[in-house]
Amino acid sequence: MMIIKTLLAILMIGVFFSCNNDEKDCCKIIEATMYFKIENINGEDLLDPDFDYIDINQIKIFYANEDGIKVKVDNSELDASKGYEIVPPVVGNSNFYRIKVHLNTKNIHNNISSTYVEWSSEDMDEIKTEFDLSNNNIIAKKIWVNGELKWESSTGQQLITIIK
Repeated sequence: MMIIKTLLAILMIGVFFSCNNDEKDCCKIIEATMYFKIENINGEDLLDPDFDYIDINQIKIFYANEDGIKVKVDNSELDASKGYEIVPPVVGNSNFYRIKVHLNTKNIHNNISSTYVEWSSEDMDEIKTEFDLSNNNIIAKKIWVNGELKWESSTGQQLITIIK
């Protein structure tokens, strides 16, 4: 019985000293995705597979690295391994497809990162994101598409429409 108590005491001491109360890693909030609706000037949904304008299998996401070089997103360990997800229409809520883009949080410089969406070999959009990095968080604050401010966190709804 004494051996069990000793082992239990050693185990408890090990657990106590192995805990790291490093507040830097505590309670991090990451909000780094944005939904995009892609339509033409007539309001037609270009992500709709029936429309046959954008081949969703050809979409590629690139993150600018620390040198500004575009690096293709391809990580099989993630749910959205290619850096995006196509979201179908929700009955009663929307009648269009959306693309959910996971924004570049790997290379943020001066609170800004660049994400690129390649729709085809001839069509690419640049998404610049300004992040709030306070309190150990990574929260999208402003988004520019091709140099034009399209979204601010104060607007609430996380949906940007891009006209092609």
